[in-house]
Amino acid sequence: MATGLTLSDRQVETLAVEGFLRKMIRILTQSDPKAGPVLDTAEGQQTLRQQYERARGYGLETERDLGRYIVTAWTMGIDFDRRFPAMSQILNDPALTPTEKADGVERTALTLFALLAEGPKDGAA
Repeated sequence: MATGLTLSDRQVETLAVEGFLRKMIRILTQSDPKAGPVLDTAEGQQTLRQQYERARGYGLETERDLGRYIVTAWTMGIDFDRRFPAMSQILNDPALTPTEKADGVERTALTLFALLAEGPKDGAA
């Protein structure tokens, strides 16, 4: 009689996280050619895992919300959550739900990129 393989809840969670991180690597490498060489290294994968853990630390839970945090970290820098006061304020606001935090991070990042794309205003250096 064959016995089935039994996985603990922790093992199942680990497999889910690993699958999610592989998905994020695919997303990042498809959108940024520079991502592949970085994320192919142990250091790059460790940084990705750290960003995942930081996002979880802010209460983000769903793949979509976690992914938006990770993409923002990739585009704005791994310390965006501390370097930009608005981002820190959003992520540390206990009144916001996890999805509201991810929405706020995404909106703020898109606004910053739009302002950068516009360039300096008349008279600004």
